Amino acid sequence: MFPMLGWKSLQDRCNYFKALLMYKSLNGLAPSYLSSKFNYISDRHCVNTRQAAADLLALPPCSNGNDTEYFKSSFSYSGVQVWNKINLDIRKSPSIQCFKRMYNL
Repeated sequence: MFPMLGWKSLQDRCNYFKALLMYKSLNGLAPSYLSSKFNYISDRHCVNTRQAAADLLALPPCSNGNDTEYFKSSFSYSGVQVWNKINLDIRKSPSIQCFKRMYNL
C-alpha cells in the first residue's frame, strides 16, 4: 500500500533520517558528542585498501560481547552501516539540501 501512495516504508524512513544525521555529524553540522563517535577506515591505518579508498567508516568495536545485538541497534553502529551503503557520490554531497535531494532519488 505504501508504494501505491508514493510513501516510503518505515524502515526506509528510519534509514533516511539516520543517513541525514550521519551527514550532519561528519560535516560539522551536529554536536561534537556525535561527530567524535565516527572514524574513517583510512584514519585507522596507513594501508591503502579498497575500503579506505571508498571513504568508508569503520564500525565501532563492541566493548562487551554479551550485548552485541543491543549494540548493533545503537546509532553509532547502525548509522555507520547505513552510511557505508550509500553511494559515494551521495556521501560527498556539497550541501545538506543536495544530500537530501540525491538520497531520495
